[in-house]
Amino acid sequence: MVLHGATGPLEPPQAQLSDVTSVLKNIAEDPGRVLVKAELSYPAVCIDGRPYRTEPGLLPQSAGGTLTTWAVDLLLTKQFQTRSLIEWLTHACEALDQSNLPVSGHRADSHGEGASGCGAADSLGPVLEMLARNPSGVRGLLEYWGIDAGLVPGSVFAEARRLSTELPAGAELINIFDIHGDIPTVTGAHCEVAIIANTRQEHVVGRAALSRELATVPGAQAFCVDLWALPAIGHFLARKGAGILTYDNEQITAVAAAFNAAALLVLCGPSAPVVVL
Repeated sequence: MVLHGATGPLEPPQAQLSDVTSVLKNIAEDPGRVLVKAELSYPAVCIDGRPYRTEPGLLPQSAGGTLTTWAVDLLLTKQFQTRSLIEWLTHACEALDQSNLPVSGHRADSHGEGASGCGAADSLGPVLEMLARNPSGVRGLLEYWGIDAGLVPGSVFAEARRLSTELPAGAELINIFDIHGDIPTVTGAHCEVAIIANTRQEHVVGRAALSRELATVPGAQAFCVDLWALPAIGHFLARKGAGILTYDNEQITAVAAAFNAAALLVLCGPSAPVVVL
């Protein structure tokens, strides 16, 4: 598929596209080549494909880790809402803590002033703007993933536009995460050449196994999003939120997926290939 409206730089060079496509075909035909048993069922690691100084474990991936949970609450459920966005995020992190769920994000060993090195956190404003101005691109990716884009309430797109210019800097967001969890550091440059969307319950893409599969494409990495784990966000919000949810879990899951799709459209170029496991 083509990532309609994608604005990012990350896609395979034309000379590598056939090799990347071949690797993805092999993985799609035999997901066991890369899948390993997950240690948790809640989204707890970012989709970033760069290596970690210290591996965070075999945990489900979503854009920005905990950022996906907060984005759903910002855009839809508003269970931890306060006047201050930083306090809002803090309340969400405290609730995750109380539920014995990890608060997660990451830094990078090289980043600009005010940034964290997490593409989703540092580009949160552009991600929400992407969601607001390119709903057709977001819907196209959702449908390719097998998610009914019609489940995303129309109010989400308006909220994304309203909030896109009001958000804290990436470094501020990760500093809040750091209060509540051990925030790891990724190293080196972004070299993601593909998007892997995983629907296989209780399994994640193992980094070592994926590196072996991508060995024919020197230095290549991939963004991975564990779609199967996103419903856990709605269960958490229903259990720990301050009010009664007026949306069902399918809608909440679709919004979480839409946020991830928008993040990928900001980070990737239009030719980045996508595979669904």
